[in-house]
Amino acid sequence: MFVSRREEIRELYEGGVCQEQIAKRMQISPSTVSYHMRSLGYPAKPHKRYDWKAVQTFYDEGNSVRQCAAHFGFSLSAWGDAVNRRAVKARPRAMSVERLL
Repeated sequence: MFVSRREEIRELYEGGVCQEQIAKRMQISPSTVSYHMRSLGYPAKPHKRYDWKAVQTFYDEGNSVRQCAAHFGFSLSAWGDAVNRRAVKARPRAMSVERLL
């Protein structure tokens, strides 16, 4: 019996599998899963690319911005955008020796 992609997505979602995992399991893009979910009548959920709370925790443990970017896979410009919209709080920049003197 042939099961359509949409019905397979419905079965997985109703079985407790999140949309991101459905995309990985079915080897399709997350936006394709979202399209089918909307077609099935489920409300659209905004795609949250990074867990900025987890990034903040990792950063607060003393890791640098570059280490955070490497660990979580975001770009330095994504960090800057997150700081600007206050999704994360950067540590104050160190003052230069010249300015201190």
